Formats: sequence, C-alpha cells, structure tokens
Amino acid sequence: MERIKTEAEVAGNSDLARDANKALDKLGGVRFVPIPQALKDQAAALIRSAINESTQFAKDPEVINAVARFLKPANASTLNNIGGVTELENIIQAANDMPCATCRNAVKQDLQGLPLYGARRMDMMLDDLFAIGQQFASKPDIIATIKSGLTHPLSTVREGSMHMMSVFRKDPAVFSAQNINRIDAVFDETPCTTCKFDVEMMEATKPKYYEFKSYQYKSIVNLDNQLNQFKMYLSSVNNWDEFRYVFNKLKKHDVDLLRKEFQKFMAKNATEIYNANPLLMKKFIMPDGLNVDIIDDFERLVKTPNFYEQLTFIETW
Repeated sequence: MERIKTEAEVAGNSDLARDANKALDKLGGVRFVPIPQALKDQAAALIRSAINESTQFAKDPEVINAVARFLKPANASTLNNIGGVTELENIIQAANDMPCATCRNAVKQDLQGLPLYGARRMDMMLDDLFAIGQQFASKPDIIATIKSGLTHPLSTVREGSMHMMSVFRKDPAVFSAQNINRIDAVFDETPCTTCKFDVEMMEATKPKYYEFKSYQYKSIVNLDNQLNQFKMYLSSVNNWDEFRYVFNKLKKHDVDLLRKEFQKFMAKNATEIYNANPLLMKKFIMPDGLNVDIIDDFERLVKTPNFYEQLTFIETW
C-alpha cells in the first residue's frame, strides 16, 4: 500500500500540491499552496542552526517542508504560539535522534530494544506540533507543557510527549482546548508519589482521564514501579469508563495482547489492586454473569482466560 503523504510533503511539492488541489476543488476543501524555494532555503538554514552544518535533516525534503510551513508569513501566529523561531530550533535540536526519510542515523532503541519513536519521523512530529500550535492557541499552558516534554533531556519523555501530541491532533473534537482541564505529562520511568493522569478533561467529559503509555506489552507484567500509580488512579475514579490507558499504536501494539498482559499484571498484584478500590472491582463480571462480590471472587476472576476482554480502559492510538 502506498504511504499517505504528509501535509508538509504536499505543500512542498508543486506536482503533489497540484494533484491534491484538483481533488480538494471537487470537495470544496482548502487548497494547498506550494512552498517557495526561498522559504525552503530559510528552513534548511534554521535546521542547520539548530543541529549542525552537516546535518542530514537540512537536506531531507520532508523535514524542510515541515519547518518551512512554520516560516510562512501566513502562519506567523502559529509559530508565535509555539514560542517563535528560537523554540522551534530548541525542539528540532532535542529531536535530532529521530529518523527521517533520507537519514541514515542509527535508530535509537527504547528500554525493550524497540525503535524508540516507532514509525514516527521528525517531519511527522513537526506536522503534529504545527497542528497543536493552532489547536491550542487559546491554551498557552498546554502548549508550554508539551514543549517542555519535547525538549526534555530524556528521550522517553520526548517520545511520550510526541505520542500525546499525535493523539491530540488525530481527534481535535475530543482533545479540544475547551475540553481539556489540565495536562501533567510526566513520562519518565521513576515511581510517582503523587501520581496524576497525564490528561484531565473538564468535569462533564467522559472519559475524564487519559494516561499515555509507550512501553512494550511484554514488560507490563513486571512493571512493579507502575503499581503504585495504577492503585492511585483506581482510587480516584468510580467507574471503568472514566479513564483510558492509551498505548502507542506506532509501536505495533495489539490491543488484545496489551490487555492480556495487563491481566497478568493484575493477577500478580490482585490483592493490592482490589484493595485500592473494592467498589470499582465489584463492577467486573464473573463467568456466571454475577458481579464480583468479595476479594476471593476477584482473585479467581483475574486468572480466568477471557478476563482481559473486560479491560476496556486500555486502548491503542
């Protein structure tokens, strides 16, 4: 299957823009305006300034086009929303361990030995950042928190911020400036003492809470440092539909495998998890169709083969 072109690719290629505009004219969509060569040169210079004079990113057409979009005079407000040229350079510099279409740099590995950023390239990250700069123009605090994650010295924190940013962009109706109350977005691996969900939505919104996860499914059962966090989250909700654990789809996660591994995690820590919120655990359904009544029921239930099907709070985006 042919890869879908990014917005920056289309805007940066006059032939692609012409073909896209023919289709958009029929649909009544907003036309792509090709990026002038002078703006591409300016973008390449900015990339070299951010990283170094010989960086391959300054030669990659898709990264150049993505940066050039920020530099268009018509997009000055979007650039300003993300902190201007200086902040754009800081984000690019921090992301110089990402892949690009023509880069030959070694792909960084995560703690499980998988490509850290999954299939996400720098131009894709910049496209997401551009959308966020527009989407949250009225919420500079949200943009500031995302930027803080994108420039963090830990690559796992940067990756988590990119994942969250991508999800926000994919569903702007749900993750709108009006719907989000606050974002916390602490993506390091250290155990938390006052754990907060990454995203808290406004009171009337369901799900109200979102937690973004990027680790590999095979490691879930042994994530003892996540147990305290999970227990704190459970103690803060009344129903399972109030929160979501969102795993990174670009890491080829299968939602059923994730839920099966999370079942093992729950079975391993059944007593502590039950005691974190017994009323919530009693909403699970036993094989005979009745609700969990006591801790012994729960401990048996988490060992049944199909219990994972009830873990609908786990999703992939």
